[in-house]
Amino acid sequence: MTPQQYEEFLHDAVHELNSLKDRSRSSFSLGLWERWDYEEDRGAITFSSNGIPKVIAEVLVVGTTSVIEGTWLWGWANKSVPAKLTRALSAVRAFGEAEQLPVLTEPNWPTDEYHGWEMTAIAAKFIEAKGEYRTPRSTGGHTYYLFTDLRFTDSPRIDSSDRPH
Repeated sequence: MTPQQYEEFLHDAVHELNSLKDRSRSSFSLGLWERWDYEEDRGAITFSSNGIPKVIAEVLVVGTTSVIEGTWLWGWANKSVPAKLTRALSAVRAFGEAEQLPVLTEPNWPTDEYHGWEMTAIAAKFIEAKGEYRTPRSTGGHTYYLFTDLRFTDSPRIDSSDRPH
């Protein structure tokens, strides 16, 4: 992939992520709930208001940015993130290896917060994401997630085996 092709690929990925963001926000009122809680064991984020869970998102951890260090770290390279929450990112790495794109294969590099969105956008193309979430800025930086399932708490989960064929 040439640098020009990569820029076009990245541009398209960012626009697709913005569309995903708009759909998940309008369908699930994301951005309006007063609280979010990350449950690493479940691989989920629960959005709630007044102590009542409203929306549950099953997630993958794409990566983190560090404001202090000025770096990006892929989720698969972060030893504190369980492998089950990054396993699907192997498709991104494989693509990066095939196309000789170090930005998709190197564990970390110096960058800013915007590159976290770009890497999340690229990852979304490979995992059929339902949406995304970036944690509010903490003193250390941000964590970037992709939703693999998104539903209101009163909606049952539909497994692929339950779907009509």
